[in-house]
Amino acid sequence: MQRAITRAEEARARGDVVAELRDLTLFVALVAEEAVSTPTGDEVLAGYALETPLSRIWEILKGGQVAPSELPDLQTSAHIAAVLGLRELSLGILEHPRTDTPFWEEYRRGLVAFAQGDEFSPDPKVIARAKGELRYYLPFLAYFAGTATIAAIDSAFEKRSKDKRLVSYGFDGDGGTPASWHLRKFAILALRAR
Repeated sequence: MQRAITRAEEARARGDVVAELRDLTLFVALVAEEAVSTPTGDEVLAGYALETPLSRIWEILKGGQVAPSELPDLQTSAHIAAVLGLRELSLGILEHPRTDTPFWEEYRRGLVAFAQGDEFSPDPKVIARAKGELRYYLPFLAYFAGTATIAAIDSAFEKRSKDKRLVSYGFDGDGGTPASWHLRKFAILALRAR
């Protein structure tokens, strides 16, 4: 993990904001993976000074120096910021989508609407196309729309954590490397509209 921070600092010294952003988000992702490996992930997060790299990520994004096509995955950073109580920072990061797939853009759109207390209606085409591992995230879209409960999210999390066919993607875990702490759920609860 320290290597990612060192590389980010070196990139900043060179003026390479794309590399700096990539390494900062890598650092946050590595911390997230450590956090979800224990039932007390929030305590793991508290052991790191994450506000500084998260604030720098937001500063880079606000500066508009990174083309959308060069953005790394920002979901982890936005979710970590939310869990740490850095609501405005989290929402600011979410303003900068990396839309690899229509599903994740829909998820981001739903999360922002949920956080702002706005109505959200998921695109039926996106829902119909959600296959494979994406089906475990459908309860989130329904929750953002007000048609599902946290229990549905918990159930999908448990099923995903037992699915041996999946290969873990970051902090969500899978049957081979199940997550013990549900970072995504705690993030959305922290972002709930006030």
